[in-house]
Amino acid sequence: MLIFRTPWLLDVSAASALVYYRLYHAKAHAVVYSPIPIKDSALDIVYFIAATLALLAGVKLLQNRSRKAYLRTFNSVIDIRQLDWSKFEELVASAFVKEGYAATLSPQGTDGGIDIILKKRGRVHIVQCKHFKKQKVGVKVVREMFGVMVGMGASTCIVVCSGAFTKDAKAFAKGKPIRLIDGPSLIRMIGD
Repeated sequence: MLIFRTPWLLDVSAASALVYYRLYHAKAHAVVYSPIPIKDSALDIVYFIAATLALLAGVKLLQNRSRKAYLRTFNSVIDIRQLDWSKFEELVASAFVKEGYAATLSPQGTDGGIDIILKKRGRVHIVQCKHFKKQKVGVKVVREMFGVMVGMGASTCIVVCSGAFTKDAKAFAKGKPIRLIDGPSLIRMIGD
């Protein structure tokens, strides 16, 4: 018996084609006994929906695999610091999607301090990304985000930076629904 691995997209495409062919072929040779006449066009719609759902499942699998492969390219804080700010925000959003959040990037421009809006289990979490290459993120940024969170009614505010946070920023966040993620923590988050 010959065992070999095919690319997963080929597997999904072949499975989708096989499902569609079998359903359509079965329809062509089946005698349907039903008190209600079923039109061929209705069955065609059912077969089309089945094939479409199989294709969408394949696309979702592709997205998950490509996101994981993208995240694996970042092994150190130096890798992260080489990104521009918009790519840094995309990286952070991808890391949260990996954790099971639905992530929406805010449009460029005046975002009110919110770079990413996360949703999980009916709760809203707001994220601000600070892509500083040398300086630490201070307490002022964390305070402002906390104020935005309270004003918006979000469950948590998260500040993610490519570097580090000052002692004052960490002290302010303690005991509050604030999550601070520095560069090394982001690398661990990506790697898990």
